[in-house]
Amino acid sequence: MTSSQPDTATSFESNYAYLKTVLDLLLARPERGDQAGLESWGLANLWLLEAVDGEAHSVAAARDELFPEAAWAGAHQRMELLRSLGLVNEGSTYGIPGIVRLALTDLDSEEPGGDAPLEPDVADFFAESEELQEEPKRLKRTEPYKGKVLQLKLTLREAKPPIWRRVMVPADLNLADLHDIIQISFDWSDTHLHQFYGKNYKVSYGPQNPHMKSDIDESTVLLSKLFKQPKDRLAYAYDFGDDWRIGIEVEDVLKADDGQLPRCIGGRRMGPLEDSGGALNWNEMVEELKDEQPLTMMQDVVPEDSSLYPGEDFDPAVFSIEEINENLDAEF
Repeated sequence: MTSSQPDTATSFESNYAYLKTVLDLLLARPERGDQAGLESWGLANLWLLEAVDGEAHSVAAARDELFPEAAWAGAHQRMELLRSLGLVNEGSTYGIPGIVRLALTDLDSEEPGGDAPLEPDVADFFAESEELQEEPKRLKRTEPYKGKVLQLKLTLREAKPPIWRRVMVPADLNLADLHDIIQISFDWSDTHLHQFYGKNYKVSYGPQNPHMKSDIDESTVLLSKLFKQPKDRLAYAYDFGDDWRIGIEVEDVLKADDGQLPRCIGGRRMGPLEDSGGALNWNEMVEELKDEQPLTMMQDVVPEDSSLYPGEDFDPAVFSIEEINENLDAEF
């Protein structure tokens, strides 16, 4: 008498379906009123997405100042729960087993384990917006600006060598305008989600968008209400996949002059290419290529819509105030 062998495919599908159900429960989005839970949930899911991309978050990494201590601790607790259930690997990073990677990506896609997230709630929190409404054409000023001018320093977090911009901005603009100024200053394309954060990450400002909820509509907040004196600060995040983060600090509050406003008056190094993996990945790429003279772009870090192409020479130290100000003048 012979016993029949279990169907391997059926067994895998059964295990996968069970695992998927467990992950759906464990990764369910908290109620919107639970701000602390929502923050730790979002951060933990970001770490899972990083693990899917093969860049698992270090368990011992210092807390990012963009996230409050409670959210950071809560995210680690969530990851430890997943680890205790065998859904996250033991070790110095939050890596994930292969079957979990499959459960967090689209099995029906041509390339399992790719970038397409399955969880709808996670997609809503981190997805790039494909439905951003086109902004109406900004009207030019008809009279010279006579109000206060903010001298702001925009610093890209974790960039080594440092990448920053110094800009002069009319205080009567709003946060949506500042978003546009940041995009132009770093030569980005405004094709991903973004958000501003107040002190200790307690309040968020962002656009009206179905993929992301913000506490306050950024277009309703004047810069003069948030930036009153030197040292006032705000945080800005762009592209929640690559996680570009910029610190905004008031350096001075001045009277208007006859110069272009807004305008860039200083800075260092080119803005990193979008979709290149974030600041740390950009640092590593530039470091790996530094012995090449000139540097040559690699295939895996050049997005399709980039102005650069694989094999093209580039200089990460290049910075052009003139080009930035031409673009600012065209927009404002």
